[in-house]
Amino acid sequence: MRIRLKKYQSEFPQGPFQKPNLTSLEIFGDSIDNIPAEIKELKYLKTLSISTKALKVFPNCLFEIPSLKILKLKNGILESFSSEPPRRCQIVNLQLTNNLIAEIPHWFGDLNSLKELDLAGNNLQELPLQFAKLKALNRLNLDRNQLQEVYHCLQYLPNLNHLSLDNNPLTAADKKLLTKELNLWFT
Repeated sequence: MRIRLKKYQSEFPQGPFQKPNLTSLEIFGDSIDNIPAEIKELKYLKTLSISTKALKVFPNCLFEIPSLKILKLKNGILESFSSEPPRRCQIVNLQLTNNLIAEIPHWFGDLNSLKELDLAGNNLQELPLQFAKLKALNRLNLDRNQLQEVYHCLQYLPNLNHLSLDNNPLTAADKKLLTKELNLWFT
């Protein structure tokens, strides 16, 4: 189901809640600033994409959608996450590109089903040590952030086979470690 909201409409649409067997949902609305907790009642939802320029805090209720595998919150002003870790999460592909995220919460390392993570185009300056617990992660995009050192976390990700770090001010020492220990090349 694809829903395009009217200009300046800030309320989350009710249509999806009337289709409990919904498996895919895309919502485009620049003014949505809140995701209702009832979204977790969409038990069969596997893919959710929300495009809004008004949502500032990541709503943890999205992690509670039981069948959700792919979550995209892109091109907005998302700045932060709840300090509370999610109770459960089955997401394997999380895309939070082109937002304003400056810090990853410590509980991010507990998203153990995560295989693909895209945080390109944010304001990240460092990765938390708990990030190293993402053992299932095989694709990671950290392009266009402010990262200077990442080796301390990435060295512990045994399944990582795709890593993108373009346009980050990595230190020479970190680049050297990444090249020597992880066989990465920089141009």
